[in-house]
Amino acid sequence: MSKVIEVIYIRGLFFLPPYSPHLNITETLWRILKWKWLRPVDYLYTDALLFATNRAFKVIGSGPQNHFYPCSLV
Repeated sequence: MSKVIEVIYIRGLFFLPPYSPHLNITETLWRILKWKWLRPVDYLYTDALLFATNRAFKVIGSGPQNHFYPCSLV
């Protein structure tokens, strides 16, 4: 058993509770995407959601940006 503990220590693994969104970077990122980047219209079609998430990832990866979209009253 001590060999297992040694491997865990060397690899930097640690226990996560079954549901721990504050410790899971994916949950945190998805929450931010839904709150700041995705619009309700982006959820209408799978392609629209994929395009919107890719657009957000490109902007997030490029550094600090303005993440407000222009509104039109057409």
